[in-house]
Amino acid sequence: MKVNQDEVINYLKKQPKVPVCPLCTNSKWVIGEHAFQLPEYNKNPFENKTVYPVIPVICDVCGYTFFVNALSCNAVSADKGDLENGSKEN
Repeated sequence: MKVNQDEVINYLKKQPKVPVCPLCTNSKWVIGEHAFQLPEYNKNPFENKTVYPVIPVICDVCGYTFFVNALSCNAVSADKGDLENGSKEN
């Protein structure tokens, strides 16, 4: 699912500290274009469990990556149907 990258940027700018890469101390980041799902661990991979919609934020120098919750930063719709069935948008 494509995300609204401007919403992620605005969210990060509102935080008390500018994110600094813990590996190389760079403060230039690239916002991922798509949201991903982090599923809850389960021994049976076919059993549906909780998923977290996340957006990768990637260090422009070394590639270190952290995730921002896609709903918390309003980068994707909170429409329950979108989260359960996936987006039809590519």
